[in-house]
Amino acid sequence: MRLRQILLNLMTNAVKYTERGHIGLSITQEKRKDSATASKVWLKITVSDTGYGIKPEDQKRLFGDFVQVDTKKNHAIEGTGLGLPIAKRLCKAMGGNIAVTSKYGEGSSFTATIPQGIDSPVPFAKVEEPERKKVLLYERRVACNQSVCWSLENMKVPYALVSDYDAFAEALFREEWFFVFSGYGLYGKIKPMMDRPDEDFPGGKKPSLALMVDWGIETYIPNVRFVSMPIQSLSIANVLNDQADRRNYFENSNKIQFVCPGARILVVDDISTNLKVAQGLLSPYKAIVDTCLGGNEAIELIKRWDYDIVFMDHMMPEMDGIETTAIIRAWEEERRQGGEVYFDIPIIALTANAVSGMKELFIEQGFSDFLAKPVDVSKLDETLGRWIPETKKEGGGRSEDDAALGSSFEASPLVIPGIDTAAGIAGTGGTLAGYRQVLSMFGKDAADRLPLLQAMPRTETLPAFITQVHALKSAAASIGAESLSEKAARLEAAGKEKDLAFIGKNLKPFAKQLAELVKDIGVALGLPGAWGNPPANVGAKTSGGVSAHIPVLRELSAALKSQNVSEIDRLMDGLARQSPDSKMRETLERLSDEVLMAEFDAAIDTIDELIAKAG
Repeated sequence: MRLRQILLNLMTNAVKYTERGHIGLSITQEKRKDSATASKVWLKITVSDTGYGIKPEDQKRLFGDFVQVDTKKNHAIEGTGLGLPIAKRLCKAMGGNIAVTSKYGEGSSFTATIPQGIDSPVPFAKVEEPERKKVLLYERRVACNQSVCWSLENMKVPYALVSDYDAFAEALFREEWFFVFSGYGLYGKIKPMMDRPDEDFPGGKKPSLALMVDWGIETYIPNVRFVSMPIQSLSIANVLNDQADRRNYFENSNKIQFVCPGARILVVDDISTNLKVAQGLLSPYKAIVDTCLGGNEAIELIKRWDYDIVFMDHMMPEMDGIETTAIIRAWEEERRQGGEVYFDIPIIALTANAVSGMKELFIEQGFSDFLAKPVDVSKLDETLGRWIPETKKEGGGRSEDDAALGSSFEASPLVIPGIDTAAGIAGTGGTLAGYRQVLSMFGKDAADRLPLLQAMPRTETLPAFITQVHALKSAAASIGAESLSEKAARLEAAGKEKDLAFIGKNLKPFAKQLAELVKDIGVALGLPGAWGNPPANVGAKTSGGVSAHIPVLRELSAALKSQNVSEIDRLMDGLARQSPDSKMRETLERLSDEVLMAEFDAAIDTIDELIAKAG
């Protein structure tokens, strides 16, 4: 696990400082005649890039927390965060070290050296009877393919690699396989085939399935092995030998410390998408979660309810998080001055701008703690564990109800250009239903902000512009739209530096990409005319008014009352395809929003109103 963390931190840092260059990775062993150490064999990991490079005076500061170097050239890069300091400390903890060499303007190399405790010709990872354990690997990422194939070859396991759906379908039923390895994001596509009975497979036995997971919060799927990325040879051997893996996915990655059904939490953010993401991430804790879109509303809610913790966004229009917190702290002091025994509410700053000194700044401004966005699930768990009162905590861990979530994984996952939907599902709570709600929120939020991005900002309007693109940056990252998020980050940084030339060149392409994404999300959710997008069926012949759809609407009402999700989706899709008139379409969009937000009672009321008016 330490080696994995070092490698991830090094690669992440290289990516930050490589815009149009290339990244290289080498992992080697070398023998040393070093009497000062017990080990004579050292592991050497080198990550190199052909990016910006780092000035000599900046190299000494690279391993400090949240450092940003060469701010003029790297204005769109938020800093090294904690990656390099963590990598250095891990190397030191294992008796090794890490160093950097760089030539400014040409690139950098980071090298970690770690002493190895084992120097033996006996293989570290070994598959029992490898010739009998043929593997079918279905994965589209080249780097992942190379790693897994290299491990299988070294362990003498026969395998076949496919990178598209048709090739996988042909290979799966062509011959007998012992195991299928596939990416988690491809599960929805292959599930119908893997669910077929044993007799449909060569040899009359269905191969077992292992999914390779990236994020640490993917939804549990019964009877499927999960293997964490990057995959180690030992993990592959354990899967093929049917042995427990010490890196077992659900023992280490996806277990919360506690639940707190008696706690009340407030989340404050100016974009609804982020509020819906927060609700998804907090849902396993079973607390009461309230949300609001601004500082004024947050103050009123805090005066009304006793919150155990408040998550406060930093950058918001009208009243930002610092101003809101200052008012709350002043109100708390007034209560104490009035003779009440009153303790400060823990207020946690949420920000996507994690650079050096930011945490200290927030603490000085009255915040209790700090959490970076997009929110890391383990960090969220630590933060809640630190601030939720012990009296409101109950034992955590994965329950049978949580495990049942895997059965709800849809056979046809969403495919949206420009979005890594697997990452989006993982980063918004781990369920496809919740992710669809977040996407619906994002579509509306983005459409609302698009008019504000049509005009070039002036110097006096830059603060509002910065706030808008900052909100879109974090929301896009949450749904898995990494490219769009990175472009928003560059525009935000340019706004802070008053670089109007950069904004003028890049704002229009950004707005166009955002508009296309909103349109594609609407199509993927079965709402082609949502949020002001041109409907996909413009010009088609309509099928009449509301009265023509009453039978389907009644069926939909019954499905909503029984909360039959698959039937609701089928009926909603049918209504969308029947090309209703413009008035009906407008009402149908409202109904779709209610369904996507799981506001079933409101959707039933909408249907009743439609039928009553038609009658």
